Amino acid sequence: MPKVFAGHIHWYSFTINSLKSLSPKSFDPCKKPLKLVYTYDNIIHGLGDLLSNAELDSLRKSQGLVSDYIDRNVTLDTTHTFEFLSLNPVTGLWPASQYGKDVILGVIDAGVWPESLSFKDDGND
Repeated sequence: MPKVFAGHIHWYSFTINSLKSLSPKSFDPCKKPLKLVYTYDNIIHGLGDLLSNAELDSLRKSQGLVSDYIDRNVTLDTTHTFEFLSLNPVTGLWPASQYGKDVILGVIDAGVWPESLSFKDDGND
């Protein structure tokens, strides 16, 4: 980070705003204005943003970029859980439960990890 900036977020904002000066050909009235989506300040310093290919190419040419990572597209299974579980909307468990009325789901992370020694299967009880 150049010393002229007060902090990483100021630097990131300046850098993202500088991408707005791309050629007028890249102007897309349907595209949302550039802004920082997320900044990372623990363990590493970084930013998350939505950029066009031209904006990313321009950013790659700037000083200070160490690495970039393009998110891969994934499908959300949780929004279609009934399909994933093959639940019948007419008969069976799903309508009998009133389609999950008043059901709250939660995930409790207990730190379980497959490499944990408690999962070691060496044949000893």
